[in-house]
Amino acid sequence: MAEPEPLRFDMTLPDGQPLRWDMGPEFTWDGKVPARSYQNQHTPMQQNDLSIVITSQQEADIIAAADALIAKIAAFAMTITDDQRAGYFKLSDQRLPFHEKCRDYMHQQAATVPGTIDLTEYDKEQAAWDALGRIIAKVNTILQPLVDTQTVAGADMLNADLFYYNYLPLAAKAGTAGAEDIHSDLKASYPGRGPTTPKPATKKP
Repeated sequence: MAEPEPLRFDMTLPDGQPLRWDMGPEFTWDGKVPARSYQNQHTPMQQNDLSIVITSQQEADIIAAADALIAKIAAFAMTITDDQRAGYFKLSDQRLPFHEKCRDYMHQQAATVPGTIDLTEYDKEQAAWDALGRIIAKVNTILQPLVDTQTVAGADMLNADLFYYNYLPLAAKAGTAGAEDIHSDLKASYPGRGPTTPKPATKKP
């Protein structure tokens, strides 16, 4: 077995995997490469958690169905600007108990309601709010599996990207034309590399 080597940022482990920040607890700062990383080091496998084909017809059918849904929603829905969205007072989960108490009091104690409040319009808003909540909950059950599937597809591709990136130095050492230049170009956008900000100068006492 190979002698354990120090862990380094941006390294490829002996089993072919790129070193990532979220690996197991045996990967520690200033630590050594764990022994298990030397096992099966000649047969690295890329991640392949998803293997599907979405046909052009399936995509077209789903988009057509979505267009039909959008048309139905457009019959009553509003579109507001980012500034308007930021300016509206949100009826969040934290504020819902306050709203519910106000609603109950206004309906139970009519004498306490000022003339500037139209309870008929208020009740229309409540009915719309309730209906929208049910619609949004149902639409989310459609959207979430799509988002989850795209997440897995992206993770599979990024895993292969990292294998490729970390293989390039080996290819460069073997004399493969272009490998070193490609690695240098990719290094600038390597995932997880945060922006480098110059440290402020320290004033001497």
